[in-house]
Amino acid sequence: DMKKAFKHIDPKKAMTVFAVCVFAIYLMTGIYIVNPGEQAVIKRFGKLQSETIQEGIHYRLPTPIDEVRIVNVEEVRRADVGMTLPEHLHENDDPQEIQLLTGDENIISSEAIVHYKIKDAAKFLYSVNQNDETLVRESVEAALVQAMANMAVDDILSTEKVQLQNSVMQMAQETLDIYNVGIQIMAFNLQAVNPPDEV
Repeated sequence: DMKKAFKHIDPKKAMTVFAVCVFAIYLMTGIYIVNPGEQAVIKRFGKLQSETIQEGIHYRLPTPIDEVRIVNVEEVRRADVGMTLPEHLHENDDPQEIQLLTGDENIISSEAIVHYKIKDAAKFLYSVNQNDETLVRESVEAALVQAMANMAVDDILSTEKVQLQNSVMQMAQETLDIYNVGIQIMAFNLQAVNPPDEV
């Protein structure tokens, strides 16, 4: 009965239709969506394509030809400097307390929060070879050391705090730009600048 039911079907044509359908489905796997606030980066045979893809529905050549990685560039991320906030979990490198020498040779402890986001997905994905929070934190710590070494402790604790914050933010951004990592610092806030407990 089965032979009678299907004897009018040509096996070669059936296989051709089946192969065409499978190939069409394979081609359709190249459709992908970049949501608002995201950027996509394509690697073709492992080589990074120069164009960054913005939001919308797009097509890429199917795997293994093209590989797409999508990054949220609107998310504001945070790095803690010299402290760990209770709601901010760190995977494996908690921020260490930092003590800095001021321009008038006083020692002060600093705590700060840095807000940053990704401005270039391609640079971020392929230029940052470690935790991006650690990179931002270390850039800010280096800027803090440099900025505070040129200021007196009384100025830091009173009239020049805003200038210090702006200076640190600018220097840290310049460092990140030299590293070419596609990260933009949005805000830098000194939470506390105090003499060490021993003092």
